[in-house]
Amino acid sequence: MENGNNGNNGKSNGKKKVLIVDDDPGLRSALTTFLRVGGFEVTAEQDGNGGLDAVNNAKPDLVILDLKMPGKAGLEVMREIRENPGTKELPVILLTAVKDEESKVLGFRGGADDYLVKPFHALELMARIDRLLETRQKSSVRTGNGSRVLDSVPVRMGDKVTFVPRDDIFFIEAAGKNTYVHTQTTRYLSDCSLKELQEAVLAQDEFFRVHRSYLVNLKKVAGVTKEAPGRYIVELGDESRTMICVSQRRLSDFKELLHLHF
Repeated sequence: MENGNNGNNGKSNGKKKVLIVDDDPGLRSALTTFLRVGGFEVTAEQDGNGGLDAVNNAKPDLVILDLKMPGKAGLEVMREIRENPGTKELPVILLTAVKDEESKVLGFRGGADDYLVKPFHALELMARIDRLLETRQKSSVRTGNGSRVLDSVPVRMGDKVTFVPRDDIFFIEAAGKNTYVHTQTTRYLSDCSLKELQEAVLAQDEFFRVHRSYLVNLKKVAGVTKEAPGRYIVELGDESRTMICVSQRRLSDFKELLHLHF
């Protein structure tokens, strides 16, 4: 069992408990880290038998369950969860690499509450977890506009998924079909769109969309230059001293947030 309890049963710290059952060690590790960053207590198991034991012992609030695993498969695990009076209402999200409609239908008929096909966006999974817990009247930490604010953002460096602390981000850039998260010295690729990061991750009073292609950390703004009436340039404090033009449509709100009067 891979457990994030540190010996605590999880009921006194106010965190919701998520159980991951998947035979892919890389995915288990990435999801465990992401969900812990998101404020959840996480238990992870590599097979169906271990998953059922964890359902009974760890008492999770939600299960993320792989559909196809060696030994006891996800559908059988879910059937046993639904047949147990003590766990029949437990929310279950199925994960699978299978894209055929038959697997999806079997999953929902078997009692799945939701379904995601691998690969998927981590933020999409988080949103579905939040929705299910909210539907089951299990409270979750949210911002005023209904979006979760994470302490870190999932990014890629090659084939490795890592997490950049929100306070280390200087700006986020949309370039073509890609989205990049920039820190002081490094540019990371994100699987999320600029809009997803703006709406689902970052707080408005910290990050502001100065341009349709740029979201900046207001705490990292090193200076603002007025080049002409209605044309303002933001200078960031990163290693490259990145300069970004503020769009006229967003200029009024930007000036108000930074208390600019020139």
